[in-house]
Amino acid sequence: MSVLGFKKFACLVVLLAWAVPMAAQTGDTGILGTVTDPSGAAIADATVTLTQPSSGLSRTAKTAADGGYEFRYLVPGEYSIDVAATGFSEDHRTGVTIDIGQLARVDFGLQVGGVKQVVSVTGAPPLLETQNAALGEVVGSERTVNLPLNGRKFNDLAILTPGVVVGDTDLHSSSTAGATISVNGGRDIWLQVNLDGITMVNNRHQYINLYPSVDAVQEFKVQTGDYSAEYGGSIGANVNIQLKSGTNAYHGDLFEFVRNTALDARNYFSPAPLPQNILKQNQWGATIGGPIRKQKTFFFASYEGIRSIEDLPGEAAVLTPAQRAGDFSADTTPIINPQTGQPFLNNNLSGYLDPVAVNIINKYMPEPNQTGAVNYAGNALGNLTVNQGIARIDQYFSDKDQLFVHFVHAYRNFPNTDLNYNFTFTGTYPMTNAGVQWIHTFSPKLLNEFRMGTNLENVSQLSTLTNAGDSGLSDWRAGRTCANAQSGGLPES
Repeated sequence: MSVLGFKKFACLVVLLAWAVPMAAQTGDTGILGTVTDPSGAAIADATVTLTQPSSGLSRTAKTAADGGYEFRYLVPGEYSIDVAATGFSEDHRTGVTIDIGQLARVDFGLQVGGVKQVVSVTGAPPLLETQNAALGEVVGSERTVNLPLNGRKFNDLAILTPGVVVGDTDLHSSSTAGATISVNGGRDIWLQVNLDGITMVNNRHQYINLYPSVDAVQEFKVQTGDYSAEYGGSIGANVNIQLKSGTNAYHGDLFEFVRNTALDARNYFSPAPLPQNILKQNQWGATIGGPIRKQKTFFFASYEGIRSIEDLPGEAAVLTPAQRAGDFSADTTPIINPQTGQPFLNNNLSGYLDPVAVNIINKYMPEPNQTGAVNYAGNALGNLTVNQGIARIDQYFSDKDQLFVHFVHAYRNFPNTDLNYNFTFTGTYPMTNAGVQWIHTFSPKLLNEFRMGTNLENVSQLSTLTNAGDSGLSDWRAGRTCANAQSGGLPES
């Protein structure tokens, strides 16, 4: 290993192992606050117990000399908090709900009293974000599951955030192009999306091509401005997605969403007697989560499948039979002979046609089927298949160590027939996102987070005529270059 390589490796090891004071962390989800007496003085060494009712997990902290306490890197959701100190009545607070990326402040003022006295507080108002000035919106599971979504893509709900514009793509035909999110007039290439802390955007462009099932998403947060530098990767929209975790009880669901031509109105631009555009779409799946070992190990898994056939009407201008023979006399604009600089007589080019070009036109350009300048109407047909699986494991070793692992794999197959039915292509797009996070607490004021992951995407989009020949035009052979590999291809004459 070179000296430079060793230095880089050493720096990486130091960064991964670096433990920092908890007060410097702002990118995680947590609860913090202070405990005081009736006069407002800090109560040191008070015991604060945080419990997550859904999993039964609890963590305990002692207040510092300034009465402060902190719980960091929590799973978003509902918690209860108990505070006890010698000579004061206990305080029991339930229904404390925190969102992803929120550092919620919950302060306690204890009353002088016996150890048997307990003050319970329920139905507290939503917690305010007082620890940072980041602008954004959290979209929870209630909205992701219950709001109508055409295609059930979570990113469509980003428009619930002020200043956000979502750009979507047709999965029947797109390749590397995917959905985008832009904010406040900024460019969509400034987007950054993280799934459980692991990047999920295309490395050629800030596209979203992986769409976790909305039934598997606990919540996601769109930050539009003033977020801290630790998020990195972009200066535009910053989206953080939290997958669901298992709990002490088994939960699951089954779903299917259907769209079909038989249920749709006719396209306004395809009046009878033209056939109605085809749309047959089924989107179904299931989720299940629960304990492997109660209060220790939890799992969550989901599957979603899409089967969709859709044709889209379109129009184009094609050569008429006379124009195929070189007769452009119907066009009043003179056509200039590049060799002489003079107009062709009667716009007739019949003596100048290349036989290879004529053969290509006659074989692969459809003939007019309607009148007018735009004289061809037809349909492009997309046939989409998607299979997606998600798995997440949460392991709680102790109050000091917790680990989670997630794995997402989606495989998209999208063969497509162009408006010119002579040209078709096959497309496949396997995508994998995986990550692991380990949190170790050294002391109430010192912890270390280790996170690593990968996001792999590999699109393949090829004409069904690739390498079939070149009709005498060798420079146009499909597959010769990256760009031509996605073209329709020109087979031999």
